Amino acid sequence: MKNKLIIEKKIRYDSSIVEYQCLPVKVLNNKEAVLYHKVKRSFEMPVDNSILKVPKGSYTLAFYWCDKPYNVYVFRDGNNQIIGLYINIVKHTEINQKAVTFNDLIIDIVITPSGKYSVLDEDELPEALDIFEGGNVNVVLKKLLYSLTPITNYIITESEEILKKWNKRC
Repeated sequence: MKNKLIIEKKIRYDSSIVEYQCLPVKVLNNKEAVLYHKVKRSFEMPVDNSILKVPKGSYTLAFYWCDKPYNVYVFRDGNNQIIGLYINIVKHTEINQKAVTFNDLIIDIVITPSGKYSVLDEDELPEALDIFEGGNVNVVLKKLLYSLTPITNYIITESEEILKKWNKRC
């Protein structure tokens, strides 16, 4: 099956831009999207006094919404087993047939399959979390942490349904 590629365009807080070529799995009315991306370089993230390793050759299904202040990545290995989840706090998400663009607001949450999590990159903020971006990032972070289990359960269930449909098509 041949799909047109779509670009994930992340605008970092320092205005630098990172782009990834992805396969569009689902794009709904330019309001919601799910993209597939193969991991080309291994990387690690700290989680609750351990390390979550995402190896080369694994992949992510990334979920984006224009009306939510975050996006969510589900990392899976070559056997479709969940490695972990990653939530970006963002603003100004735009979705069209060519690109998903968002402004990254530095703070992220990484979650293991067992539910352990860590908040990342607070040390990179230009000011204290409670005043950064008028306090909005802190509010979003608190809401996400409060709702972490239902959000991760929803994303895992959705990603499994998407994979079932996708595997039937391919």
